[in-house]
Amino acid sequence: MTKLAPALIGAGGVLAVSDAASAADVSIDEPGLRDGAEYIESIPDAALESEQAFDAWKKENPVVVPRGAVGCGVAVTTAVVSNVFVASKVLKIRAAIKAAGSAKKFADLLITGFKVAKAEGKSNQAAMEFAAKEASAVTGGEGLAAILELLSVAAVAEKCFGVDL
Repeated sequence: MTKLAPALIGAGGVLAVSDAASAADVSIDEPGLRDGAEYIESIPDAALESEQAFDAWKKENPVVVPRGAVGCGVAVTTAVVSNVFVASKVLKIRAAIKAAGSAKKFADLLITGFKVAKAEGKSNQAAMEFAAKEASAVTGGEGLAAILELLSVAAVAEKCFGVDL
């Protein structure tokens, strides 16, 4: 496991952020990131059985963005239902969310990893990669490539983590 994992696994599964990470000057939309992870978690299994099923589900369940909404949850939702994300990638992200225990715990892994990396002076891109790798390591290596791809979507990086890649 990587060096962050021990800091992420605390008593009762509670994630702990070090003082250095808490002091990092980052602007993360934590509730929005959790909302985005919950959205991914809520996609029905039947919708992820094939590309055709996923495309049909997206047509039947279009993303309705509230007027003026620009947050992280909207960015994640839009990225997931865009043509960039195929069912197999969404399935891998969902597997990582499940392995973490919940959408909230998965989002917390990403948030903590990003904060730790920024506190260590890493660039925005390196911090996003570090967060994805740490979340993947803690969730059993599920979906690293898919998680990295989601975090690399410009709108997700900007709206969720307040960074430009």
